Amino acid sequence: YLTIDGSAETVNFSKNIDVSGQNTDILIGDNLGAALEFKEGSNLYMRFITTNSSEAIQIEKATTISNSLQVNALTASSLTLSGTTDQILILKSTDDGPVYHSYFRGSDRHAYVGFGGSSDTFTIANEETDGDIQFQAYDGSGGATAYLTLDGSNTRTNIHKAFRLDDSIKGEFGTSGDLQIRHDSTNSEISNITGNLTIENKADDKDIIF
Repeated sequence: YLTIDGSAETVNFSKNIDVSGQNTDILIGDNLGAALEFKEGSNLYMRFITTNSSEAIQIEKATTISNSLQVNALTASSLTLSGTTDQILILKSTDDGPVYHSYFRGSDRHAYVGFGGSSDTFTIANEETDGDIQFQAYDGSGGATAYLTLDGSNTRTNIHKAFRLDDSIKGEFGTSGDLQIRHDSTNSEISNITGNLTIENKADDKDIIF
């Protein structure tokens, strides 16, 4: 059950350790920091490290996390995932079910990002009643500014900055794209495919100038 290995300077447990009782903790290390590793043979699956200086818990490596991993912040802090190349965070479902990142307030989900069902549609959803989705970027002055807002309360899309289509790219209006506007770097054209093309000025006593 228990071997004290003098040559390796380790204590080896050959059977399971059950610490499921109430008010039971596992204390490892001292004020210099501590580490807790999960290994199978030489394969390291997960390592938790906490140091007195950073007061942080780091997950250095995890090949697979089954079910769920939950991190509860007791103070105003953050969870940082760092890595190299293009595989820092991977969300993967073992079947055709939903794969998404959810945002909660209390016990209620308010938004999610990802594949919400078995279809191939990637969704960014704000589930707040009359809630908006806003896309921002830092402008030349170094401040965040809105470029595009999906306005849930007014059920419309608001474009806050210039909107540009490249040469020969058509702007299409209507379900079937029956009104088209295009510029090909030399000429411009307005094409109406169905019905009448009407230009109307509804301002009182004002003109239409060509």
